[in-house]
Amino acid sequence: MKNILQTEAWATRPKKEIPFLLLCLSLSIILGLLVRLPYFFSYDFALNDGALFAQMSEAIRLNHYILPEVVEYNRTAIPFAYPPLAFYVVAFLTDLLRLDVLDVVRYLPLGFNLLSIGAFVLLASQLTNNKLVFLYTCLFFPLIPRSYEWPIMGGGVTRSVGFFFV
Repeated sequence: MKNILQTEAWATRPKKEIPFLLLCLSLSIILGLLVRLPYFFSYDFALNDGALFAQMSEAIRLNHYILPEVVEYNRTAIPFAYPPLAFYVVAFLTDLLRLDVLDVVRYLPLGFNLLSIGAFVLLASQLTNNKLVFLYTCLFFPLIPRSYEWPIMGGGVTRSVGFFFV
């Protein structure tokens, strides 16, 4: 019996299995959208830490992409202690696409959360040879509330990027 981590990689499997992988990937992302969009559009602002994270991204952008030591928020100088990758992405997209930073802070977590579904499907494809288990995995993961509630809120800017890279 093979160890679960010693399964055959999809790249070496017969080409006829690739359409099944793409079907599962598509279904998983569509299901993820169907579950996330009503939740996402029930708010018109980046919730929780969204305004703080927008301010942090804006501070980086206005500081010419040099990480500031502090960020001014609610008349308080808050030390810039967060991992900055997500804030750099927000600042860069704000400049590149000429969008409002609040819009980027609102939509970026949803985008990274959907990318995380795709990454999860690809990981699941490497961990099982059983097509039925793989299909169920692809269909149930997008439905788990903890896979999207916190990651797509305003504070999800950092959570969704971190979750994607995990």
